[in-house]
Amino acid sequence: MKTVARKPYEPQSQEMARVLIRKIRNGEYAPGERLESIRTLAERYGVGRQVISSAFSLMAKQNYIYTVHGSGTYVNAKLKVGLYYRLGWFINQLNPGSSGTTLREAFMYAVRRHFTLIPGNNYEENFTLADWLMRKNDLDGVIVSGIVDDELLKYPKRHKIPYMVLGNYDISSDHPQATYDVYSDYYETMLALFREHRWQSFGVIGGSPDMRADREAMAGIRDAIRDAGTDLSRGCFETSWDDGFKEVTAVLRNNPEVLIFCGSHWLGLLKYCERYPDFRRPTVVINNSQNPEVPEQLYDYVFKLKINSGERKIVHQAIDNLIDSLKQ
Repeated sequence: MKTVARKPYEPQSQEMARVLIRKIRNGEYAPGERLESIRTLAERYGVGRQVISSAFSLMAKQNYIYTVHGSGTYVNAKLKVGLYYRLGWFINQLNPGSSGTTLREAFMYAVRRHFTLIPGNNYEENFTLADWLMRKNDLDGVIVSGIVDDELLKYPKRHKIPYMVLGNYDISSDHPQATYDVYSDYYETMLALFREHRWQSFGVIGGSPDMRADREAMAGIRDAIRDAGTDLSRGCFETSWDDGFKEVTAVLRNNPEVLIFCGSHWLGLLKYCERYPDFRRPTVVINNSQNPEVPEQLYDYVFKLKINSGERKIVHQAIDNLIDSLKQ
């Protein structure tokens, strides 16, 4: 009789499913092959029949097996030996709550490709992508987002773990990367806004120049304002890594007609309003991705980027590229 080493916090059925999935992945159970009965497996591993039954249920939901009434339980014939059909999505150092919609879309699309998506992140935690991948040794590949650099990607590259970077980062071209056209998106959106409203003085607060996507966004905004016919010398461009309070204070000294926020730096304006409740704020424009979080009295217009609606396409592209590389 075999015994199954189980983690203290892991249900026995989940551990049993993991053992059987590993056997399918290794080819010990071939695609299309019938598994032993629940009774046989329960006796072999020294567990109750309900444990095996629950393990089968978990495996069926993940498309590893199916049951034919009166015949038995079979391995999905379309599976490929060597794959767990599990992908990781690791968000490095950023709060995963900011990627909620993206993660949900990724999870649903992975299921349609017959893969399970396993999320991971180290926000306010003391471990790295390498640590996480060493623990999650049943992943076929991983999508990486958050704060990404070449150092972070050394481990999957060195250990030949398939990976895909999602987002615009200053990393080596050796790393596969699914990117957004950030510059064009901000350029087209801001050009239309400035042509419509004819603002002549302005303040723009964007993200850190250390981030490629933030630099591309700011470049698109700057060029759009110029091409709309507004004198750039009558404006102020600020970048911030934190809440933006310092930058808001600096911009408001110039009494701009409009104040534009690319991201969550509207928090700086909220704090400014709380500190100086009687000040007359300018017209405020925010990104629609931030809209649900921002108090209505704090802004006047919302701009919508193609990134926000087109993110679904980029997420699909990243998953497709990763899965296709696995199946080659």
